[in-house]
Amino acid sequence: HVQAMTFKWGGGQGFSFSELRPRWDAVRGTSSVASGPVSFMRLYDMVTEVVKQGGKRRGANMGIMHIWHPDIFTPGFDSWTALANSLPPIIRNILELINNFINEVESEGYEVDKEFKEVIAKLLNAKGFWSVEDAGFIQAKEPPLHDTYLTNFNISVAVNDAFMKAVMDNDEWLLVNPRYSEKDGIYTLHYSVSKATGLGKLGMLVEKAPWLLENPYLNLFEDVVDEAVERALRALYIRSKLLGFKPNLDIKNQHVWRIKARQLWDKIVENAWLGGDPGLFFVDNHNKWNPTPWLGVVVATNPCGEQPLYPFESCNLGSIALDKYVKCSENKQCIFDLHLFYEDLMIIVEAMDAIIDLNKHPDPRQDVANKFTRKIGLGVMGLADALAKLEIPYDSEEAVAFTLISIAALEVFAWKRSWELGAEKGHAPAFECKRFNWKTMKCVEKEEPERLVELHTPALVKAADVIVADDIWIKVKYHNVNLSSNTIKMMAGAFRERIEADGSVKLIRKDVISRVLRKVFGVNTANYQRALHETPTEIANDPHLLLALAIFSPSKAWEVLKTYGRLRGAKAPRNTVVTTIAPTGTISILAGTSSGIEPYFALVYKRRVTVGEFLEVVNKFRDKLLSIAKRYSVDEDTIMDIYAIISRHKGSLRWAIDDIRENLLTRNIGNGFLAEVEKLATIFATAMDFDPWYHLAHQIAAQLYVDQAISKTINLPKNADKTLVNNIYFVAWLAGLKGVTVYRDESKSHQVIVFGAKEEHNRKRLLRKRSRMRMMHLKKNMRLDEIKRDKKLNEIFETKEKNGTITVELTQNSTCTTCEL
Repeated sequence: HVQAMTFKWGGGQGFSFSELRPRWDAVRGTSSVASGPVSFMRLYDMVTEVVKQGGKRRGANMGIMHIWHPDIFTPGFDSWTALANSLPPIIRNILELINNFINEVESEGYEVDKEFKEVIAKLLNAKGFWSVEDAGFIQAKEPPLHDTYLTNFNISVAVNDAFMKAVMDNDEWLLVNPRYSEKDGIYTLHYSVSKATGLGKLGMLVEKAPWLLENPYLNLFEDVVDEAVERALRALYIRSKLLGFKPNLDIKNQHVWRIKARQLWDKIVENAWLGGDPGLFFVDNHNKWNPTPWLGVVVATNPCGEQPLYPFESCNLGSIALDKYVKCSENKQCIFDLHLFYEDLMIIVEAMDAIIDLNKHPDPRQDVANKFTRKIGLGVMGLADALAKLEIPYDSEEAVAFTLISIAALEVFAWKRSWELGAEKGHAPAFECKRFNWKTMKCVEKEEPERLVELHTPALVKAADVIVADDIWIKVKYHNVNLSSNTIKMMAGAFRERIEADGSVKLIRKDVISRVLRKVFGVNTANYQRALHETPTEIANDPHLLLALAIFSPSKAWEVLKTYGRLRGAKAPRNTVVTTIAPTGTISILAGTSSGIEPYFALVYKRRVTVGEFLEVVNKFRDKLLSIAKRYSVDEDTIMDIYAIISRHKGSLRWAIDDIRENLLTRNIGNGFLAEVEKLATIFATAMDFDPWYHLAHQIAAQLYVDQAISKTINLPKNADKTLVNNIYFVAWLAGLKGVTVYRDESKSHQVIVFGAKEEHNRKRLLRKRSRMRMMHLKKNMRLDEIKRDKKLNEIFETKEKNGTITVELTQNSTCTTCEL
């Protein structure tokens, strides 16, 4: 009901299905069994189909399952058989007719597309009793199910650090029913943080405040899983004795079973490569630096993954367009207007906070949760446009530095305003609640806000913990690991060059970040030195000093803001979190800018939305190309040809540049214009032009200074291999991302954005004539069914039937005068 009403009011939903009992588990008090989490997901998916989001479009869901759940994987599951078994009889009859048609037309000399034939054959020849509900969670959208089932769901596996360590060590992994961890009505396994690879900031806080582990919503995974496994084994042995079979932990069951961690990991990687799902939600990367650890761990996110949320919280999102603050002088020197950015954020943070009080929610618990934590999700869009104005290629160290610096500014400026609002309007009630019951939605134990603020972990505090540096590199290090030589050898390209044996990841060279900070933002080490000696009030009101502190000493920046806030009369900030980065798909179009922190997907493309298809050309690219064309007096036809050539190369100017060069030379257009277009190819990188490391690097740089998470897709070309997905997923965890998603071009039959202006380039002909058509081999005596295959036979030859045999003759009545039988 809450899901349906939320859709009706225009929202989406995120679910963790990890507390549901596995498929075939006994239902207490009855003689029946559970249908399993995937069946419930199908139910929610159907509700999404029925209820439009805000009455306009289908809603979106995020489905999450934790890696320890018994239904995360089903060995031997065949997705083709499951799909075939779900088809009604009439569809199977149609498939058989199609198969007969294929055989008939091929006998007539036509060639049918091989992939199309394989699909029909797989569905008709599927054997076995698998159903869609039998799928393990990571198989729930395995092709061909990805285009058929759970189409309104993004799915992500909640992966903890214990599992990642098991993958690295090639260890066994135990999957256990969560009900065996039940304590006082709470499945402690679901609300746990792994001790593996270190506890991060949480470990330091637990030493200062041991009472944190008395919270039923905050447990240590290794402790509760051992107890749960012990209880599950007892139940398994009792059941085995009653039914008269020997228990085998290597066979999937509803209590506890085991599998190689790497086998699970490989299946996750394979299915992400095949169809984009599942993504990964690195729960420990969030919960070890959870902004509000005293409220317990977070187990799920919103549909796009950028907001890890407690039960019934909602996304109060807003995004600021970075490109609007890039100001260029007449001599084309461009800088980022830090003062204007700062001033606008003071207004935006207050406006977003006010929305929490003005919002109307379909369920009263949503109102309670939002006013309790007062989370806002301030993010950015227009990164690609900002970089284009600065003439910095997306796939460069300078671009990654720009991302890190701009998000650091967003974070520190937003918290400055939140502390002021804490003084003016009061702090979030969460800062007064030592323990909150998420079932009753009530605070059960109070605390002084000054004490809880000391546990508060915004991204500024996290950045201070995880940024390490040497003489050359700014690195990030989230995990205490020792990577084996084999693990490093599995990496390729930039990934191998960036990771080190101790688990640190080289992000940006120090000289690059200093140069961008100075040239683009007007901040240098002198600002930092001055900030070390100024008063908190002077620092808080000077954006250059604040940003210098956020970059060179983020923990000092947070201490300055706390002191400043208390001088203003605040006990705690107005909000518990302030920053996140949403995909901004629709609002970036309205704002006339690029989306989120993504690169350009394509320079020429079609966008499919509910109301139709639209051809789009990236504004910044179009304007720069037209400006160059005007300087060189290049005509409109040439420009249209350039668009057409780019469209044929999947929207990439880099891929198209050779053909464009050839086209311009045939038109006798001078090298000056061509040189300018080649320069544009460097600046206007599209999503698949470059090493995927740069996709990941921008997300890592942003995540350092983001309280919540980031919605971003790492787009890969169609020919990318599975090893590349493996590298991306592994380094994403190592470098502290809270979530990661990949999408390989054309791995789904329907894409929202289609490369190129002419979609027919992507279409395949299902039926082709063979290169040489000829009639069937003729004989004097033929069967009736052979004659029926060729309707032209009676027109060309004279045929006579006798006793069921057809005699074919060449007579004076035959129209073929050169034929031989």
